[in-house]
Amino acid sequence: MARQDFTATDGRDAVAGGLGEGYVGATASEPFGYSYTAHDAKRSWRVEQRRTSSRLFAFRARNARPLSPSLIPVAIEGRLLRDTQMFTGYEREIWDPYLFASGAEGYAYDLPQPTIVTRPVILLPGLGSFYYHFIFDVIGALAMVPPTEWKNRLALFAQAPSPGPMLPWQNEIVSMMSIPQCQTYQGFGNNIFQDAIVCSYPSQDNAVSPSIVRFLRQRLGFPSHGPQAGKRIFFTRTGARAMGEERRRLVNDMAERYGFRCVDPMRLSVRQQRQVLSNCSVFMCEAGSGLANMLFLPEGATVVTLGTKLTFKDYFCPVAGALNLESHVVLSDVQRMFPRHQFLWSNFIPDLDMAALERCLKEVVKA
Repeated sequence: MARQDFTATDGRDAVAGGLGEGYVGATASEPFGYSYTAHDAKRSWRVEQRRTSSRLFAFRARNARPLSPSLIPVAIEGRLLRDTQMFTGYEREIWDPYLFASGAEGYAYDLPQPTIVTRPVILLPGLGSFYYHFIFDVIGALAMVPPTEWKNRLALFAQAPSPGPMLPWQNEIVSMMSIPQCQTYQGFGNNIFQDAIVCSYPSQDNAVSPSIVRFLRQRLGFPSHGPQAGKRIFFTRTGARAMGEERRRLVNDMAERYGFRCVDPMRLSVRQQRQVLSNCSVFMCEAGSGLANMLFLPEGATVVTLGTKLTFKDYFCPVAGALNLESHVVLSDVQRMFPRHQFLWSNFIPDLDMAALERCLKEVVKA
């Protein structure tokens, strides 16, 4: 291992500053809005939000070297590509938890002697082990890459934080997207790719860009029919981290009283989940990976998110807004939440308020 120092270069200035060989694709910065009805133990209220998405791009680079298990950051020609728009201002290399254990200090890394790889690749950033992030971040990055480039390049993504081969649901999504060549990459810091396409991180500022959402919906199968009146689906997964089994039983019972069919998505393939939701009128799900399935809902459907005060708006409501879905969020009492995970976005286990849930369901069913 040898300690190497890098000069940091902001991603927005990378190509303009001579890093790489030009853009292969980009998305426009665009203003967008989303709204939702929030419900807590005491009241319900409507919230309107306005934001502007970041400009995202992909460019060709010679001698690109991924430095961590999330393919963030990437060193190109000895310069460290960073992105200061990710996660409300934190730079990529600072946010990435793996770098805390890598011996990295500032922009210095302990790296092995690299192997030169000549095969053309696309480096897809993100934490690929998670269903939501695999769809919106890893696969979403392909929105910046023309499909003509997909045919001749191997798409590489990080199976992080759980290294290993591709999982069945990942293979299914790759098939649905018609991506000809895709596999996991685990040689972090060990390889220098002579011909790489490097992509921006799709979820800038904690919100998926509307252009990414539109791209994914088009590629994964936009429903051809509208919502079926009265069809209400609750995706409830046994063993999910958000609720204990007793609270889950109470929530399931209440959902069934209000006409929801409780479905465990872990028992369905991705295509089967798409089929179940393709004409759904109301979709309820815990704040987490299952909400990626909003992509399969018809326009005009309603999404009910069982979430927390800390994470509901930035992650999921912008996606619902981009899909023209009505959004409701059942909040948890922040005073009754306790720490759980250090690096995951879901830093708390919510104690879901049943009165807030029932008020939400009454409003949704009435509508």
